[in-house]
Amino acid sequence: MNMIANDNRLRRQEIMLRLLDYETLSYQKLSDQYFVSRSSLSNDFNLIKHFFQKDGASLSFNNSGTFFSGSEIQAQQILKRLMISQHPPFYLDGFDSALYNRIILLLQEYSDSLQQPIPGDNMVQISTTICLLIGRAKAGHHIQLLDTNYLEPTRYYPRLWDLISRLEAVCDLVFSASELVYLVTILLGSGFSQEAGQIQEDLKNQIRALIQDVSLIINLDLLDDHKLLEDIAIHMNQLFTCLQAKISLVNPLLADIKSNYHALFQDVKYLLTNEGSRYGLPATCPLISDDEIGFLVLHIQAAIERKFIQKKVVIVSPNGIGVSTYINAKIQRLLPNLHDIQIVSLKQLEKLEVEDISFIISTVPIEGLKRPVITISPLCTEEDMRQIMTAYAEVVARQSTLNQYQMMNHGRGLINGIYKGNFKTQEEALSFLLDQQKDLKEAKKTQVLASILEREAQQSTYLGKGIAIPHANPQLVETSNISVLLLDKAIAWGYDKVDVIVLLLVAKEETSKVGDVMYFVVEGVRNKTWLLKQLENDYGMCE
Repeated sequence: MNMIANDNRLRRQEIMLRLLDYETLSYQKLSDQYFVSRSSLSNDFNLIKHFFQKDGASLSFNNSGTFFSGSEIQAQQILKRLMISQHPPFYLDGFDSALYNRIILLLQEYSDSLQQPIPGDNMVQISTTICLLIGRAKAGHHIQLLDTNYLEPTRYYPRLWDLISRLEAVCDLVFSASELVYLVTILLGSGFSQEAGQIQEDLKNQIRALIQDVSLIINLDLLDDHKLLEDIAIHMNQLFTCLQAKISLVNPLLADIKSNYHALFQDVKYLLTNEGSRYGLPATCPLISDDEIGFLVLHIQAAIERKFIQKKVVIVSPNGIGVSTYINAKIQRLLPNLHDIQIVSLKQLEKLEVEDISFIISTVPIEGLKRPVITISPLCTEEDMRQIMTAYAEVVARQSTLNQYQMMNHGRGLINGIYKGNFKTQEEALSFLLDQQKDLKEAKKTQVLASILEREAQQSTYLGKGIAIPHANPQLVETSNISVLLLDKAIAWGYDKVDVIVLLLVAKEETSKVGDVMYFVVEGVRNKTWLLKQLENDYGMCE
């Protein structure tokens, strides 16, 4: 207990597990057990609330203390997120790793029989989901009964049900009706059925609308990329299944995607938040999670690179062709657009023209080359994949013909007003910015404010470094206006604090403005001192 008490991360992790075991915890009890102050515990619970919020779950409290008030499905999704997102991976006590490996092998065999193989990350999530489902059931935590009528249409997928029968045999159990609903939803949402024929043309038209709007924002036409259309259509088809059941997949590379493709991530998030129905998202579905947006961003980024970027990567491994082939397969899953990969020996590397190489991946240290060398383990761990993805993003940034400097400066020029003030709440600050819109009538102003606050309640627009980008429903905006508020003192913004608010009031027909402004703001998240200097220089000079 002393070791856990002295390690903030381990303490929070243990408190989280106790909450998910439906234990009610009081500050006094925890303070005595972990020998920490109430203020430290308050910080722990704030971070835990933030983590739970990613899966739509929350904490409640009564006279006895604080407790988890979500469903068992949410509890299992939180545990899955905790396990998959930890570096190094986190394993629960009692987690059956042998069963996990047997399930992975079965899913791999099934995937190999499909026309389009299932990504390895999805198989990891399915195996983790099933092991959690079984482990929690043994501990007496069963998922609640869902609408079992949902299963009826899936009877037309005989291979899917054959897979479920084989899973039951591997796990040595029979799934209950509720467990079947949950499992079928996860399998369909992960692409484990391609028996329903072609993607419906209506969905393809909706995806074309999304690609058109993305093209408009980034000022690059992607409509002629048929692979992008097919990839997003397949992903969205699976996504709708998960959304309807309020189940989400965990994106283990989300932090890296946000870091490497931050502006594109915010552009896509803006479109899906404001124009979701245009792309086929049912109005009754919850907002798409950042995890899912991250998956979509990877598809779009791959299309951007297919447009004009040429890359060559060399893999060097003295461990044999088997290891090199294994590494190559993992890279192709993560970065499907990276086609020019060459596997060579150390002697063959000496004969290559290094000027033609973007970067080198090696399982042994190599020195004296004029190109970046990424040294990885022969097992190609998740940390290794993160290094490869970062190197790849740097190559894209260097070779991209999009002039980001021009885009940032154009975005800066689109800001209509910069203001300073001191406000106590989010609503007060937003009301002030809306009051500066002279063309906005009072009734409309009330509607716009309500739409902004509603969106913030569903999903915070906090970017990081004390910067937020709230935005209104474009349907309510007649005249576009982008304004900035610099606060003397940071105010609460969800679970975060902000002192720079960039309010986006963008009419539907002027969506292209979002992209350039986003480039400017995202650069500010990377270098806030630079952003504040630019805004200070422009203060009082905007129209």
